[in-house]
Amino acid sequence: MGEPGGNPGNLKSVSCPQLPGQAAIQGSSTYIYSTGFADARRNGQLLTGHDGAGRLRCTYTYSSSANDMDADFARFVSMDCNSVLPTDAP
Repeated sequence: MGEPGGNPGNLKSVSCPQLPGQAAIQGSSTYIYSTGFADARRNGQLLTGHDGAGRLRCTYTYSSSANDMDADFARFVSMDCNSVLPTDAP
């Protein structure tokens, strides 16, 4: 339930610094956010981060509660940046 770019104001990508006349060291890191929820407060939550090679680096989890009266409504639950890293990660 995510889409590259997310909502206005979400950070879509970060480019690697470049020296004039030289190719970039790697591609842009990209981020995917939640979209499509009826309650706009649940849209725009960061779901994943990918490195410049397109590899998944981190996943982010939020409460699944759809009841805005629950204390954990739209609440950040966990971040996993260890189990998704490839074995050749720097």
